[in-house]
Amino acid sequence: MGWFEWLAELLDLPQPPRPAPGTHEARLEELRVGALLKKELAKPAGQRDEALVWRLRVDVHERHLANAKADVARCARHAAFYEQPDSQQCCAAAGWVRQRVAASYRAQHGYHSWIVVQQSSEELAAAHARRPAVIAAEPMLRLELSGTLQQVPPRMDMCSECAQLLEQLELTEGSCQACADVTLRRYQEWGMQKAVPTAAAVSSGAAAAAAADLHMGEQQQQQQCVGDSDAGGAEGGPVLPRQQPPQ
Repeated sequence: MGWFEWLAELLDLPQPPRPAPGTHEARLEELRVGALLKKELAKPAGQRDEALVWRLRVDVHERHLANAKADVARCARHAAFYEQPDSQQCCAAAGWVRQRVAASYRAQHGYHSWIVVQQSSEELAAAHARRPAVIAAEPMLRLELSGTLQQVPPRMDMCSECAQLLEQLELTEGSCQACADVTLRRYQEWGMQKAVPTAAAVSSGAAAAAAADLHMGEQQQQQQCVGDSDAGGAEGGPVLPRQQPPQ
């Protein structure tokens, strides 16, 4: 829970409802709680409220996991939507673009499922258990394109909307992989272990956990890159002309 929720519980005040996971408001709340955690951790050890640190650490990981699960569901819905044929064709390349969008969303779904959700679940469990987190999955965007999808149609067969959408998809995929690379490098810099830490690794793992908490806001922004950089933002997605994906 955040600082306000913690204070409300302490004073027995009614707590406001949390925004729906995956919404812009929910992501702002996640960043807000992460900033509170970073601020508390920046205090000298003698002035730090360790109980508040633990509550904020659990809260921020709970919010991050909930938002990540919302991203997984969104990508799954969009992938399923674009995998279905559509009778309305805005241009000769519309069918190819539609399948390319579906492949991109399948890759993003895998990224959020295997990397963000799996890692966030590990970090939440570690926060609850007051132990250092480990690297549960190495960040990577696995984009699988069939032979047909590797052959980009001629530009003259593509309308301006489809061409712009294709460019946005490629930027999203590149941004996602770049974020994954930075995240893995940061995990290594913080000394996080790839396997269950042994007794000898606990002390270094604790230092890694402290470093990760101090960079929580930055880490959240990195892992949210897919949802934030696609054409529709965190709550939407690429939209072909006259084709509206489910929300």
